[in-house]
Amino acid sequence: LPSEELTREQVLASLKSWHEEGAEASAEAAGAGRPPVERSAPRRLAEDAVEQVHLGLGAPGEVVVTFLTKSRGVSSKVLFGKDGQNLSQEAVGEVSTYTTFICPDKGLMALAMQTEPRPGQDFVNIVNTSLFLPNDSVSYVYLSEAADAWGHLSDGCIAYKNPLGYYQAPYIHTVVLKGLEPRTRYVYRPEASTRLFNFTTPPAKGASEDGRPFRIGVWSDMGITAVRAAV
Repeated sequence: LPSEELTREQVLASLKSWHEEGAEASAEAAGAGRPPVERSAPRRLAEDAVEQVHLGLGAPGEVVVTFLTKSRGVSSKVLFGKDGQNLSQEAVGEVSTYTTFICPDKGLMALAMQTEPRPGQDFVNIVNTSLFLPNDSVSYVYLSEAADAWGHLSDGCIAYKNPLGYYQAPYIHTVVLKGLEPRTRYVYRPEASTRLFNFTTPPAKGASEDGRPFRIGVWSDMGITAVRAAV
């Protein structure tokens, strides 16, 4: 893997070049009566320990940075500074995680999909504990048909004694950047990340600028729900 991060334009150019070179090589091989040329895949983006970086508004002069990591012990520190300057400021946040039951809901699935739901194979493989437990286990379940999985739920959830019946969230890091100036562009980077991010702070309270209205977009992440757990 490359040590540097690739831009979107570099990735697209690399993929285009890789496909064009492969097509030319295969055409040349076919014309000469040789088998198609086998080529290695193009280089990928550098691995990053940090995922799903996003922002939230805090108190005046604050922005909340949230990101996820799969590994325990990853730094919750964020480096930041004004655009064009060094990342000379830093903030250290908190990290948390949670565990929850996997609760696929047949009725909700039918409503969402407008059809009789069919349990996904991952769901079946969890309920069918005969795949990974001895037959004398109190949690032993053998499914002869995939559709039978619905009948082995406990109050809508996979039985709590099933060792695979839980969802373990990744590590959630929450960091508050303070002392920010209004209408100012900042650059930041989680210490464990290889990528730079940026944002522009909102205007000061009561301030208004012609031609620069302040708009807020509101969205929701459905997260771990019955729909997601059952597909």
